[in-house]
Amino acid sequence: MDFDEAIQEVRLKIMTEKVATLSNDVDEALWLKIHHRPLCEVMQEGFQFRLARLTVDREELAKVLAMNSALRTKRGDTASADFLKNLRQDEAEQIAALDAKIAKVQEQLRVYDRAVLGQARG
Repeated sequence: MDFDEAIQEVRLKIMTEKVATLSNDVDEALWLKIHHRPLCEVMQEGFQFRLARLTVDREELAKVLAMNSALRTKRGDTASADFLKNLRQDEAEQIAALDAKIAKVQEQLRVYDRAVLGQARG
């Protein structure tokens, strides 16, 4: 994630928390949140917000997959059985993709956590 992506995550967090809703208000709230803060802290916060968002997305998708896994078709209804099989496979692939994104963000967050910690010491 680069700086623009981190800023987008902070902006998204501002909007989802309804701190501000209009574009100019969001921009102002964003400015107030990041102004005079070290870059590594802004990046760290962006990674934290992304990690939280992806984790919720993964949990929600896992719930959907669990519900879909419980669905059964009538005996002999191969079209519905094939549909459910493909749906479950697609959802499992989406979960795997989210797992990969989460792992990447966790690794990037570790880098910025160390940077912020080092900054606090130094």
